[in-house]
Amino acid sequence: MDPPALPANASNNAAGFWPRAVAWLVDAGLVSLPVFGVMSLLGFDRVDALASEWREMGATVGKTMAAAIDHGEAPRAMLQSWLSAEGPLRPVIKMFLADLYAALWPVVALFVLIGLLYWPIQEAGHHRATLGKRVLGLQALAVGGRQLSPRKAFHRHMVGSLSWLTLNIGHLLAANAPRHQALHDRIANTQVVWHDGAKRSVPAWGWLLVVVACTLPLLIAVKAAFSLSAAMQAALGI
Repeated sequence: MDPPALPANASNNAAGFWPRAVAWLVDAGLVSLPVFGVMSLLGFDRVDALASEWREMGATVGKTMAAAIDHGEAPRAMLQSWLSAEGPLRPVIKMFLADLYAALWPVVALFVLIGLLYWPIQEAGHHRATLGKRVLGLQALAVGGRQLSPRKAFHRHMVGSLSWLTLNIGHLLAANAPRHQALHDRIANTQVVWHDGAKRSVPAWGWLLVVVACTLPLLIAVKAAFSLSAAMQAALGI
């Protein structure tokens, strides 16, 4: 038997963007655990190789720059020769990007496959929510308050790819009151709402998780830039 429908003003119960974002970060972290566990068991670890190729790219730039300076090349001509089909940089960049793709696609593919089970099964289950949503006090329901069927939960998850393909603009639609529906919610006719008795706020640890998720890519980029610069300087003898 389906649970009773929520009242017509159930949009007042809708959860906004940030609680949903924190719930997703929790779920993504949980799904990532078996992904990296499987990759470790398979001995699939290309981080060191990619880091080495990245430094080699910096060394190539440094060596090429030193040779260009010795020959008195103008900066514009130097850049053109670097990036030409016969130049030293294009093969190194091409190799790095190919290896980066080879390293990322198995991880992303396994994450997606596990996610195909993780999100729909839980959102169509008794709690009507993933573990991340349950921690925040959220539920995924059909508009009107009815529990998602397995088919509808799977449909909601699949059309979620459209929210990602729009460079997350589809997810940002969840900030729009009063229903706070993301793009995939609007397509699937679903809604994320607060559970009865929920505090209806993001806890302090949730904001900390958001800060970490936002700053970690920046820190990785800064570290990569310093590593590239150090390899260039070493090649230049600085």
